[in-house]
Amino acid sequence: MNLLDLPTEVVVMITKALDKASDIDAFVRTCRTAYIRLNNVLYKFDVQRRGGKALAWAAQKNNQQTTKNSLKAGIKSLNKWFQWPLTIVLRSGYTDMVRLLLDEGVDPDAILYEGSRIATTALYIAASYGHDAIVELLIGKGANVNLENFPRQPLVIAVTNNRKAVVRLLLEKGANPNARRHDNMTALCIAVMKGFTEIIKMLLNKGALTELGGPWTGTPLQAAVRKNHFKITEILLEKGADVELGDSRDPTPLLMAVKLGYERLLGLLLKHGANPNAQNSFLLHVAIFDNKIAMVRLLLAHGADVNRKNSEGQTPLLYAMLQRKDEIVDFLLLYDVDPDAECHYGLRPLWEAYRQNRGDWAKILWRKYKKRESSRS
Repeated sequence: MNLLDLPTEVVVMITKALDKASDIDAFVRTCRTAYIRLNNVLYKFDVQRRGGKALAWAAQKNNQQTTKNSLKAGIKSLNKWFQWPLTIVLRSGYTDMVRLLLDEGVDPDAILYEGSRIATTALYIAASYGHDAIVELLIGKGANVNLENFPRQPLVIAVTNNRKAVVRLLLEKGANPNARRHDNMTALCIAVMKGFTEIIKMLLNKGALTELGGPWTGTPLQAAVRKNHFKITEILLEKGADVELGDSRDPTPLLMAVKLGYERLLGLLLKHGANPNAQNSFLLHVAIFDNKIAMVRLLLAHGADVNRKNSEGQTPLLYAMLQRKDEIVDFLLLYDVDPDAECHYGLRPLWEAYRQNRGDWAKILWRKYKKRESSRS
């Protein structure tokens, strides 16, 4: 009797006695009749004995028919192996394969694992790789764009990887523009640090808060100044960013601009109302220390107090003298400086001019001293 003349049940029993998928595969391929009768046996063997490797292969090759055969054979009962092919097709951007898996009942919000321990979601993976068509498909199937208390937010990874189309789509679908990364840094602050101007505009237009930042970057405005992003600083200021916001750890944007020597940014911040006499900033002294006469000019032109004392009681003039910043001293003498302002150590500008044997300075300061004295009497 011909083998294939046997009842199907008997042929299947023979096939099940084979130990290797390759043997079953060879048997299935002998003729069309064998294929029709035994192909499902081959896939069930793969599911039960090999952990569903056929589905993983199909995912890598974007083979929908093999995927359908594996699903029909019961691969969904093997949760771990069912998830792995999904991560493959998500990374590869195989939209039709993702649709097929979703239609077969995959939860679009299921927690997936890339590697052994990193928990993520389908939406996060698709957003990370910039597959906007898959992102739209997942959202259409019910994927949540704002998973509460989950460290890997789709919007954050899309911003991080500069996936503009995905960022736009997620925001249109209701993603929180103030979403934070696992280290508590906001999406806006990430975009600022990376210089992604277009994404910054998208986030701001959807309500991203300019006062929220990150644990080591400060506010978005502070981050923009630190990175010397002039255009981004301008955008943030036009959207109402607080030009004075700073604390003991993170200096104000104005002080940061002076310390880093960013003259254009200093001018921009002053133009938008930054206070050159903010408490404990001593901006003139900082500019003098680094011999930045252009910044001294800018600060004075915008109302910096030429006689404001630092923590040691030194006026900008006395400080410039002690630092031997002669050009800045010459410039400050053009202003209404106090020649007799005493610091905590008993030093005064007029005395310091004599001590340094600078008769030209002493002469100017003496005149200023006499003028002040006469105005008091």
